[in-house]
Amino acid sequence: MRFLYLDIDTLRADHLGCYGYHRATTPNIDALAGDGVRFANAYASDVPCLPSRTALITGAFGIRNGVVNHGGTAADLRLIGRDREFVSMWAWRSWASVFYLAGWHTASLSSFPFRHSATWWNSGFMEAMNLMRGMGGERADEVLPGALDWLDRRGRDDRWFFHVHLWDPHTPYNTPDDYGNPFAGEPVAAWHTEDVRAHNWGLSGPHSAQEPWGFTPDEWGPPPPRQPWDAGDMERVKGIVDGYDVGIRYADDALGTLLNKLDGLGVLDDTAILVSSDHGEAFGELGVYADHQGADESTCHIPAVLRWPGIAPQVHDGLQYHLDVAATVVGLAGIKVPLDEPDDWGDLAAFRESVGRARKPSTRRAS
Repeated sequence: MRFLYLDIDTLRADHLGCYGYHRATTPNIDALAGDGVRFANAYASDVPCLPSRTALITGAFGIRNGVVNHGGTAADLRLIGRDREFVSMWAWRSWASVFYLAGWHTASLSSFPFRHSATWWNSGFMEAMNLMRGMGGERADEVLPGALDWLDRRGRDDRWFFHVHLWDPHTPYNTPDDYGNPFAGEPVAAWHTEDVRAHNWGLSGPHSAQEPWGFTPDEWGPPPPRQPWDAGDMERVKGIVDGYDVGIRYADDALGTLLNKLDGLGVLDDTAILVSSDHGEAFGELGVYADHQGADESTCHIPAVLRWPGIAPQVHDGLQYHLDVAATVVGLAGIKVPLDEPDDWGDLAAFRESVGRARKPSTRRAS
């Protein structure tokens, strides 16, 4: 068994064909959904990027792990205190660690830990790679060479967990010009009318209709050609949505390339594949454009498509958090899902031996 986790940044559920979108943004993901499990109601427990992925990797909501923001002490893991053992519980109970402790080869290809100083994402990954020398925002054509090289070297091996992170739908919308616009002749979602745009234009604040590029129109310098300065008319609204949707299609093409590689290696049928995201993106909901910091449907409802060999195609309608999907993957792999109490976190004998330190008896005093 092998497991590929394709982590497409900023991918809201209702912009995928298999979730009912009117544009053909995701033919490869749609095909995967037709052959696997589509979680219809998967939500990020914490947003945006850093809180979401921290909840995923630790298996704990931000209110427990401490990471609920992108700055200050709210961007760091909660200190464990005097009960911290030789290895932090956040490290040896992480999603990747449970695979590592079960004997799997674990690898992550992502610039996310660099971008957010999130060293804890790498806990449990035997290979933690940022081959793009970037701090986030790398296009799929910059990420794929490293992913394909890794699969050439490791793809035929058994029992690996490979995380590949694509940024393409994230701002700035910078798909190469020569890719064109597959959606040039297709309208935006029917709900976003001129009346909606005009109402939003009267609202204020960062990532409003007048400042979708940031806290001021030129906060990050001139936006790329696929990202208009503002939502001053419906043509520019369409330009913003098109820039995002083209990024999704570009990431979906990258998935197709990875699937072809697995097929060429002869391991596609024996590889489990999860496609999901950290959060979505707003396009006029609550007056917000091209951003993802609200506790709302457009930001928190994410896709989760899992194709697992031997599991019949189906749609799961129940509520799932993204960390629930992660635990589901662990269980399907035949690995014990970590529970809440330290003594229930699995057999760590091999790990303790590898660090050369046995667990000390508890020094906690009776209350």
